[in-house]
Amino acid sequence: MDLSEPLGINHIEGGLVGVDYSLDDVVVSNLSKCAVKSLKIDLDSLDMNIHLDCPHLSMFGKYNVTGMIIAIFFEGLGETRIVAENYGLSIKGKLEEFIGEDDQKHVKVKNFIPKPHYGGKVVYNLTNLFYGNEMLATEAHKYINGNWKAVSEFGQAPIMSAALRLFFKNINKCLKPIPVQNIEF
Repeated sequence: MDLSEPLGINHIEGGLVGVDYSLDDVVVSNLSKCAVKSLKIDLDSLDMNIHLDCPHLSMFGKYNVTGMIIAIFFEGLGETRIVAENYGLSIKGKLEEFIGEDDQKHVKVKNFIPKPHYGGKVVYNLTNLFYGNEMLATEAHKYINGNWKAVSEFGQAPIMSAALRLFFKNINKCLKPIPVQNIEF
């Protein structure tokens, strides 16, 4: 089963304070190059803690944006490419027990809270910003790439949530046929 490479997401809606954006036909690449630095699963408390280090993540898609991103007004409709270097991700989550078709106890990922860690830059490239006004687009790119960390922290939650929901849906498909007593740590 292909768990993560590439991860395709049809639509992401990002309604944040002051800005509305959407992403369509999103593809997240290079997840297979992420390394699991730590994994702790407690089957008694059903707690899960994972830390991933990703040397190079890429996201491509079609965007539509209108509103304020931190301190600058943005608008446009086009294609986007976002590249993150040395991106770390800590994920705290809860598992849920259920009885499978085999009448044995199984687990699945119920919920999760991601926390990013930035070891390198995040670079943003959006085509057709300000509907082709190159002067405004150049200044906007300078702004978002010069303030990449604040921009990432501001806007990544809807993207991260959508990607991880799909990722854990795939993980749950793998876990579904395996009884808890057959899971080894």
